[in-house]
Amino acid sequence: MLYIIILYMTEQTRKVGVPPNTDVVIGIYNGYDSIVVPKGGIYFFLNSLRKHNKTCKVIILCQKQYHITCLKEICQDLNAEIYSDFTFDELPVLTGFMDNLKENQFLTINLVYRFIIFKKILESMSEEINSVLMTDVSDVIFQGDPFEIDAGDELYCAMEKNILSDNTNYSSLLNMQWINQFKFMPNFNTECFDNKLVACAGTIYGKYKPIMEYLAYYKDLNEYRFCNDQGLYNIYVHDIKKLSVLPYTESRILTLDKMEFSELKKDDKGRLVNNKGELYNIIHQACRCNYHYMLSLA
Repeated sequence: MLYIIILYMTEQTRKVGVPPNTDVVIGIYNGYDSIVVPKGGIYFFLNSLRKHNKTCKVIILCQKQYHITCLKEICQDLNAEIYSDFTFDELPVLTGFMDNLKENQFLTINLVYRFIIFKKILESMSEEINSVLMTDVSDVIFQGDPFEIDAGDELYCAMEKNILSDNTNYSSLLNMQWINQFKFMPNFNTECFDNKLVACAGTIYGKYKPIMEYLAYYKDLNEYRFCNDQGLYNIYVHDIKKLSVLPYTESRILTLDKMEFSELKKDDKGRLVNNKGELYNIIHQACRCNYHYMLSLA
């Protein structure tokens, strides 16, 4: 059985209780004053998810000051439970990026601490979880049930079309800049990223065990030093684990950075499909390619 929950920051905590074989979506929707925003919004995220999975558990981080009425209403309308789990005071002070980073709660929650908090929440559910989707919220929509994707025993990585070693591509250069923040790591070597696709940290999917293995690795590297989440994710995918990945043309997750709409294939219903004719169950960065068409799929 599956459930949906929206998580807020409060001063109280309690353990998450879920039945066996639960699938979980966990993300962040923090700092917004509406459920519809220029990128899309949680309105499209939840409504499109509910079309394909009526009961999955969704946990979304949101600081207390962003408890807006319309967010509470959509949670109620879509059978969502508001859940309180942690306080910001519990989180460690980070160093190595900018002074007083902890004081910028919006930045630290959205960029760094979300994965540390994800780990704490998912640990409280223990082995009751089957699969987990860690995801952005404001620019993600669903064309199908995300848990129909077969992840196997490793992380199912959403790969961009961008090549990390492409020095003519701004996105590639930016990702390598994020990766290079980890030069302090032993045996750091950029050669392993030659001709490798960018792995997008905005949608990370897998069974409970590989998800928790990644979160443990992330926490160890990021708990006391800020480094970009996507930089570390690419190191984990391409160097530490050397995971087998699918290009976007074969994947069930579509990430739209640098994508031309003319490159995308559609089925007879206008839905986006990969080169095998399989539906993209998850579409990320919907605002970056024919935005209005993408929202029409939600």
